[in-house]
Formats: sequence, structure tokens, C-alpha cells
Amino acid sequence: MMKPILFLSLLIFCAQSLTATHWSHASIMDDSKPEVVFKCSDVEISCISSTDAYVGNILDRADYDSVAENVKFNSCKQISVIRIFNSEGLLEFQLPISSRQVIMNKSLFSEGSYTLGFVLEGEDKVHLANVTFF
Repeated sequence: MMKPILFLSLLIFCAQSLTATHWSHASIMDDSKPEVVFKCSDVEISCISSTDAYVGNILDRADYDSVAENVKFNSCKQISVIRIFNSEGLLEFQLPISSRQVIMNKSLFSEGSYTLGFVLEGEDKVHLANVTFF
């Protein structure tokens, strides 16, 4: 009788652990209104002020090169990793960066909205920016 109870308890604990490690930006995002830092006919880039990613604090510059179709970010500090979340808030992929400058081609994305989570060297905090491709 004791073995099935222990097994069931262990199974529930493992399921909860897996759910807790599932990456979603909903756990790090709040209801703050994004600040648009760049907009053109192809893309809009905005930052979530409450996460300190806005221009002047974390990002020096956010831009889009329409000829090369590249989204460009320059950071005040070295970026360790970028996490890219889809419009549903699920982690699409994660890119190791180790640079202050990030250039991502539009071909990585489909049309729609994405949330970029910047993790800076030596920090655990995720700084968010929204990118919408038209």
C-alpha cells in the first residue's frame, strides 16, 4: 500500500517540476504599456519599461535595416542570451550572444509579434522588448 502512494507522490512532484521549468514570458511580464522605440512599414520595436529594457537603460539603440532586413539592437551591457517568445508567450528558441550588439535577420521570424528576452552577463533578470513584423 505504501509503494503506490510513494510512486504517485513522486509522479505528481515530477509533473509539477516540469511545469515550473516550462519557459513562458507570462511569468516575467506585467501589464506595463510598451514604449515604441522604432517603427516602419516592415517592423515595430517596443520595450517594456517596467523590465528596464527601454532605450537609455539597457538598450542604447533599436533599429531595422530594410535593405538587409535585419533587426539591430545595441546594448549598454554585454548580452549573454536572447530568448525569443512567440505571440502565445511560448519560448521559440534561445540564442547565445556574448556581445553588446545583436543583429537578427527577418528570415528567422514569421509575420507577427514576438517578445525578446535579453539576459545580460552576470544577471538573472530578463529584460523584455516586443518586435512585430508586418
